[in-house]
Amino acid sequence: MAVKLVYLFKKIGDPLEFLNHHNNEFLALLRDLPKAGTIKVSQVKADSYGGDPVYFLITEVTFRNKNLLEKALLSYENEKLSKDIDKFARGATTIMITEELDLDKETLNKKTRF
Repeated sequence: MAVKLVYLFKKIGDPLEFLNHHNNEFLALLRDLPKAGTIKVSQVKADSYGGDPVYFLITEVTFRNKNLLEKALLSYENEKLSKDIDKFARGATTIMITEELDLDKETLNKKTRF
């Protein structure tokens, strides 16, 4: 099952300076992670109510499975990536690991009661 390493960045400092570093330095380091797959970047425009969002940018990298992600997290390349985050987004980054669920269409369309 595919897993993702998800970086949630809050807005800090000059957005153009942040994007320049993210796009030119951070993404290059992210691509160097062993067995890293597809990388997606999304800019957050508003929260669900149209207000100012908590996060500015979301960056996701997909790995084919949990074992490949774990190896990447233990790598020298990830150490360099962590140091880079400390340099340009310290205190403004949340990192999550997500796993895709294999749900059939019927399960996805069921109404769930909470």
